[in-house]
Amino acid sequence: MVHGCFCGAHANWIRPGYAAALARAGSRAIMPDFRGHGESGRPHDPSAYRRGVLAHDLQTLVAALALREHDIVGYSRGARVVVRMLANGA
Repeated sequence: MVHGCFCGAHANWIRPGYAAALARAGSRAIMPDFRGHGESGRPHDPSAYRRGVLAHDLQTLVAALALREHDIVGYSRGARVVVRMLANGA
């Protein structure tokens, strides 16, 4: 579950109850915060935010968790990042 701009997973998925609803339905929800958002680190170097880096971060997370089959949901900016991830072959 990929959050939108200017917020994090808590604001988009936890507080409104989406994550809890998925858990009640028996699903596992993974809700990373983008760099500089929510509970993630906030690098000060502008190069840490180069174009495409958020999609790369998501692809790296999926690989690190060895997720073979998964659904991915993006809200607002998160949807754009998911589209970029898919365009890059995910």
